[in-house]
Amino acid sequence: MNKRILKVLTKREILSGIYGINVYFLIFLSCIMASIFFYTFLDTMKNGIITGTPMLTTFIFSVIPLSGLYFGVSAVTSIAKERSEKTIEVLFYGPVSEENYILEKYINKMFLYCYFLSLVIIFFVLSDKFMNFGLGTNFLKVCFLSILIVSCAVSFGIFLSTLAPSENMSIVILIGFYVCMGSLLILESMLGLPTHGNINIIQNMFLKIVHISRMIDPIHYFSLGMSSISDGGKELLDFKLFKTSVDKYILSVLESTIYSVIMIVASIISMKIKGVK
Repeated sequence: MNKRILKVLTKREILSGIYGINVYFLIFLSCIMASIFFYTFLDTMKNGIITGTPMLTTFIFSVIPLSGLYFGVSAVTSIAKERSEKTIEVLFYGPVSEENYILEKYINKMFLYCYFLSLVIIFFVLSDKFMNFGLGTNFLKVCFLSILIVSCAVSFGIFLSTLAPSENMSIVILIGFYVCMGSLLILESMLGLPTHGNINIIQNMFLKIVHISRMIDPIHYFSLGMSSISDGGKELLDFKLFKTSVDKYILSVLESTIYSVIMIVASIISMKIKGVK
């Protein structure tokens, strides 16, 4: 891997993203969505029936879904688009390696998300000055979790993009993946299968499929961290890699980081096997 080439590629893509309109349009949409939530909370406060944490709820249900969708789709179409347009072949005629190319895609997306997140946080801080909802440490924890969930979504999207022959096919694969994840979740809740005790072979196979699906679903790691925030970090879970018990938030951080690394490595291997065409 050539670090100088990586730096040049990354700088070019980051500047293109910062000077482009997409990230600012995403910020605008997120702020509009957040403002609608703020207005709803203020309206309910007049009746004295507000519950929960307005800032946290607003961030979770307005900022994270929009940004996750944008950066996920952006990642899953990134390589497939260049492959369809034949621009990827030009890069690989020079000293660009698969490692440079994949890492550049990942670093670019993550830098733009952190840039997006910093501006959104400023909006939330300024909004809190006027509405006095209170941000709190949990808000910062969720912001950090959002970086990890986007990292998982981006790395997974890049991996899918290395497999897809075209931009449209990459989107179809992404939609198909989340349809399958959603279907498994609905089936699990409908069937209400026990995780232990007397279960037959079919039930056991289904539970194993659900377990594997959670391992490859980026949303699972975010849900794990959010569960820790909601219960105050009282419940500990086993971290099998180091044979110890840790808080669910820490487990979410560790597992999502490992997930991103695995997906990036898998993307590099996929690029080497599949090639640029």
